Amino acid sequence: MVWDADKPISYWPAAIRKYFRDEAKFLYHHLEQNKLKIILIPAPEQKHCGHKIRMVDQYNPQWYSELYHSLPHFRRDRSLRSLQRIDKGEDQPFIDQRCGALPYRNHYDCVYRETIFKRLIEGHITEGYQFKPKPKVCAFFGIEAMVNSDLGEIPF
Repeated sequence: MVWDADKPISYWPAAIRKYFRDEAKFLYHHLEQNKLKIILIPAPEQKHCGHKIRMVDQYNPQWYSELYHSLPHFRRDRSLRSLQRIDKGEDQPFIDQRCGALPYRNHYDCVYRETIFKRLIEGHITEGYQFKPKPKVCAFFGIEAMVNSDLGEIPF
């Protein structure tokens, strides 16, 4: 079977959909629980009374930061809604309509299906935990399990 991020996960068999839904649920909770938080702390070198500087207290997940910096106008609220749709199996096909007010529809669903697909076939490391590629997903799409250089050789 040939992978196509434009198709909703309902296009794939239930066994494959489960992997996508589980990963979408994980990404949703990871994004919801890890939001960029900036705090004020006393400046190391006081220039005046009450001098403070900004410092990052909590970061966005790395995978979200990469998407945010690679796609213009990428939004957290739309990301969360898209991940919920994928988790519920309610994601929609990507529609590229270059005429009209909106140039395309369901873009976030397409972006997250592609992101999830890459995570499933390549594996990934999140917060020190290693997630190996999913052999059933790789086999279904006719892809030899890919090796992420950070993960090293991955036995099945």
